[in-house]
Amino acid sequence: MPLRVVYHPRFENGSCDSSLLSLGLDTDMLRGSEMNALLGGSSSVFSHDFSWHSFFGPLPSFSVGDELVLANVNASFRLLLNNNKFNGSLPRELFSSCNQLQSFSVNMSANQLSGGIYVELLLNCLNLNDFEAVGNQIVGSIPPEIGSLKKLKRLELSKNRLSGSLPDQLGELKDLKRILLGENNLTGSIPAKFSQLTSLVVLDLSQNDLTGHIPATLANDAGLEILLLNHNRLSGEIPSSFSNLANLTQLDLSFNNLSGHIPCIQQLSNCDAFKGRSDAGFPVAVKRLSLGRFHGIEQFDAEIRMLGRIRHKNLVTLIGYHVSETEMFLVYNYLSAPEYATTCRVSDKADVYSFGVVLLELISGKKSLDPSFSEFGNGFNIVAWAKLLMKDGHSYELFRPELWESGPKENLLGMLRLASACTLESLSVRPLMKQVLEKLKQFHPEH
Repeated sequence: MPLRVVYHPRFENGSCDSSLLSLGLDTDMLRGSEMNALLGGSSSVFSHDFSWHSFFGPLPSFSVGDELVLANVNASFRLLLNNNKFNGSLPRELFSSCNQLQSFSVNMSANQLSGGIYVELLLNCLNLNDFEAVGNQIVGSIPPEIGSLKKLKRLELSKNRLSGSLPDQLGELKDLKRILLGENNLTGSIPAKFSQLTSLVVLDLSQNDLTGHIPATLANDAGLEILLLNHNRLSGEIPSSFSNLANLTQLDLSFNNLSGHIPCIQQLSNCDAFKGRSDAGFPVAVKRLSLGRFHGIEQFDAEIRMLGRIRHKNLVTLIGYHVSETEMFLVYNYLSAPEYATTCRVSDKADVYSFGVVLLELISGKKSLDPSFSEFGNGFNIVAWAKLLMKDGHSYELFRPELWESGPKENLLGMLRLASACTLESLSVRPLMKQVLEKLKQFHPEH
């Protein structure tokens, strides 16, 4: 069983600007034979967690302790830098001695990092397993040299400013499980080589400027569960081969220039529930019904009318439905645990989302489906409302007047930012519950 060492650093100030930060065990405590006795002959996992602070400035260069290298340890490192205020360009080398490790994972999501992805950053860390930098300001193209990262399993660079075409070399990474490149400025076509990604589970290329046809050979990625190609300029037909994607639980092809027939996509997993978006742009939950459940359109229509009259704070609201000779769908407003609504699997961060919704209800005095949201249309909920106010710079309008007046306003805005982080759709950026608790303690320190 691998040894796991977790290091949670604490600093008095917010800066993390040293040019070189060494991350290793205390060599005054462990030397020579003691080091070998502790680590020798085993695979060791080290996790250094700097996440969810207010660290700022450029990223320092991190290094592994020489003692670990000299001891020939079969070590893996995980470096968490997400949800801070780091800025400046990505470094040419983030972690020295990276190629001497068994594997290396880094999460730099939710910072203010800019600049391009240096080729040296990739070539200096060929054992990179996870590369997460969602929600920054990274520009430029994805270097073709990324094809050298043969151990890469997770590439998450959504919500940046990446441009250029997708490199064919991505299709050579046989171990890739997650590619998240949505909300960038990527152009060109989807590489045909993506059909070689036989380990792929999630592919998100949404909200870019991709053109051309959807490769029919994407169906070769038989393990694909989530495929998001919405908000591009893709054309042609939906490949009939998609009918063979038996594990597909979420498929979004909306807002493209597709035409032709819609292939009979296989039943989405075991739950027949998935996510969509209304014409107004807010998310909805769509549930497919079994035709055998009803004995006629009249019975179906009667049940729908009954459901449409139900309004309860603990129930989702029926927005609409669709019925044809072959399909029946119900459309509901989209509420908490979004990964459950789309994949029917509960993650360890589902409760975090629900807590964020409750926190928004407490500070605003409104319900998750408050009647005051009716002007925005059916299905508009408290999460969408909070995002709208924050985007427009009117965060103060979200608080109950008496709460906002009593302050302190800095803590109240901190609570709002925490609620917003809890309700993020991206699981890689959403905090763990223990991180939420740590943040709450900062708002209410013990005296």
